[in-house]
Amino acid sequence: MPEAAWLLLSSLLALAMVWWVYSPALHGPFALDDFANILDNAHIRVEAEQPFDIVGIFRDNAQGLFGRPLSMVSFAADGYLSGFTPYRFKIVNLIIHLGVASSLFFLTWLLLLGRARIQRQDSAEKFASWLSLLVVAVWALHPLNLTPAVYVVQRMTSLSSLMMVLGMIAYAWARLQMGRPEHSRSPLTYFSFWLSVPVFGILALEAKEIGTLLPLYICVIEAGIFRFAASSKGQKRALLAFHVAYVLLPCVLGLAWVAGHVESLMAQYGLRDFSLGQRLLTEPRALWFYLRLILAPYVSDMGLFHDDFPASTGLSQPMSTLPALLGILALLGVAGFALRKGYLLGFGVAWFLCGHLLESTFLPLELVFEHRNYLPSYGILLPLLAGLAGARPLVISRFLKYSIVIAVALFFGFGTHLRALGWSDGTVLAMTEADNHPRSMRANFEAGRTFHKAFVDGGFEWSYEKAFDYYSRANRLDPLHPASLTGLIALNYYAGKPIEESWLSRLQLVARSAKFYADRTNFIRPLDECQAAGTCRLPEGYIEQLFLSTLANPGLLPVHKAQFLAMYGEYKANRLHQYAQAIPLLEQAIQGYAGEFSFHSSLIQVRIGLKQFDRARQELDSLSISSDSYGHKKEIEGLRIQIAEGLTHAKPSDVTTVGEMRAKP
Repeated sequence: MPEAAWLLLSSLLALAMVWWVYSPALHGPFALDDFANILDNAHIRVEAEQPFDIVGIFRDNAQGLFGRPLSMVSFAADGYLSGFTPYRFKIVNLIIHLGVASSLFFLTWLLLLGRARIQRQDSAEKFASWLSLLVVAVWALHPLNLTPAVYVVQRMTSLSSLMMVLGMIAYAWARLQMGRPEHSRSPLTYFSFWLSVPVFGILALEAKEIGTLLPLYICVIEAGIFRFAASSKGQKRALLAFHVAYVLLPCVLGLAWVAGHVESLMAQYGLRDFSLGQRLLTEPRALWFYLRLILAPYVSDMGLFHDDFPASTGLSQPMSTLPALLGILALLGVAGFALRKGYLLGFGVAWFLCGHLLESTFLPLELVFEHRNYLPSYGILLPLLAGLAGARPLVISRFLKYSIVIAVALFFGFGTHLRALGWSDGTVLAMTEADNHPRSMRANFEAGRTFHKAFVDGGFEWSYEKAFDYYSRANRLDPLHPASLTGLIALNYYAGKPIEESWLSRLQLVARSAKFYADRTNFIRPLDECQAAGTCRLPEGYIEQLFLSTLANPGLLPVHKAQFLAMYGEYKANRLHQYAQAIPLLEQAIQGYAGEFSFHSSLIQVRIGLKQFDRARQELDSLSISSDSYGHKKEIEGLRIQIAEGLTHAKPSDVTTVGEMRAKP
C-alpha cells in the first residue's frame, strides 16, 4: 500500500479514536454557564415555525466585548434544529474539536516542511507528515483539552481556535510558496498571505476575543519557523509591511484601548475577590500549574473549578510566588535564546506564552481555567515530540521512538476517556469535581445543588445526605458565601427536617456584612421561590428583611446595590403586590446602573400594571433609542403590545409577574 494511503488510513483511525474517547460525554447534560448563555438566552431561541434570522442573532447578542456572534449563531442553529437538547450541541462541539485537530495536522506539516527547508534538512521532510499526525493525535487526546470539546459553552474557545488555525495555515502555505520562484508571485499566494489575518482574524474574533491573538501567533510562526527568510527585496518589504500592519499596529491600538479603559477595567476588579496586583502575581503560578498539567496530566488535578487555587497576596504569599515569577522570566529568556538559535523549543515556548497573553495577564477574569490551554498546549507538545522523533538512531531506534509517542497518546486518551465518562452524567460529574477538589467551595456547592435537585426529583434519603454534606462543606470553606446557607435552609424545609435558627440569623449577618462578588448576588431567589411554592415556612417578613439587610451593607458595590434594588422592587410587585412601592426602588436601580435593560423593562411593566400607559410609553420610547436597548428588540416589541392592548385591564392586581430575580446586572 502506498505511504499516502497508510497516512490517510492512520489519520482516519486517529479521528475515530478521538471520537470514541470523547463519546461518553455526548450523552451528558448541559452544565453551569450553558444555562445562562444558551438555554436561558432568549436572543438565540428561534421557534421552529419562525424563519432562522441570522442577522437578528448577530445583532441582538452581546456576549463578551465583541458579542461573539459566530458562536451564538451556531448555538441558535443547534437549538433551532434540535430543540435545545444537549446531545446535538455536544456532537457539534466534538466535530469542531476534530476540525481543529485536522487543521492542526496540516499546520504542523506546513511548519515542519518550512523549518526543514529553511534549515536545509531534506531528510526531515520525509517524516513531516507522520510526525504531524502523532503530535496532533497526542494533542487531540490530551485530557486538558476536554472542556472545549464537551462543555457546550466552551465552543466559543474551540470555534475561535479553528478560525485562528485556518488563518495560520493560509499564512504558512503562502510563506512556503514564497520560497518557490515559480509560485511566489501567483495571485493565490498573494491573497493567502495578505488575507490570512483580516479574514480569519475577524471570524476568530466573532467567535471569542482570543481571536485577537492570531497576528501574534503568526509572528511566532515567522520568528520560530520561517525566520523572516526572503528571496528578494520585494519579499522583505512585504514581510515588514505585513508585521507592521497586522502585528505592530494592532498591538499599539490594543495598548491604547487598554489605556483608555483603565478605569472601567479597574472597576471590574471590584466584582472579584482579588485585585489587579494579586492577579498579576498569581498568573505565573497558574502558568506553571498549566505546564504541569500538560506534561503530567493527572485527571484528579483537573476540573471545572479551581477556586482552591489561592491568589498570591505578595511575593512570599504563598512561597511559590517569587520562584514562579522568576521562572517565567527565565522561560522568556530561554525562548529568546532558542528562537535566535532556530531551536523548535523557542517556537513552542513562545507559542505557549503568546496563547496566554490575553486571558492570563491583566484582564479581570477568573484566575485559573483549563480551556485557556486549548491552543497553547500545542506549543509545548510539538517540540517535545519532535525532539523525541528527531533523536539519533544510535540513541533510540525509530520504532521505539514512535512506539513511545503512540503509548503517550493512548495514555492521554485513557485519561480523557475517564473524564468523558464523568461528563456523561451530571450527578457523577458534580460528585467527581467536589471529591477531586475538596477545598473548592464552588465544586462543593455545585455538588450540593445537584444532589438537592436529585432529592427533590427522586426523594431518596441518600440524595438528601449527600446534598446536606456538600452544602455544609461549602459553608465551612467559605462562611461568607450566602448561597450554601440558603441551600441548607431550602433543602431541610423540603425534607421536613428541622431548621437551625442560627442559619437564618447567620444569613442575615452575611447579607449585612459580607463583600459581594459576581457569584454571590442571587442568594435570595431560591428562598423566594421556595416560600412562594409553599415548601419553605420562613418567618413572616424574613425575605424582605434579607433585602433590607443586604441594601444596608456598607461594602455593597453600586452595581450590586442597583441589582438588589431591582430585585427588591420586583419582589414588592410579584409577591407583595405593592406596585406603587416598587416604582421608586426600580427607579433607584436605574439611577445606579442605567445600562441594564431588565431594570427598565421591570419598571415599564409595573407602570403598565398601574395603568400609567403614557409614562410607560414615554420610558419605552426613550429606551428604544438608547444604547441600553441593544439586543432587546423582541422584549421592546412585547412591551409595546402590552401598552397598546392594555393587557392588565383596569386593576393593578392583574399584574402577577414583573421581570425576574436576575442573577447579574
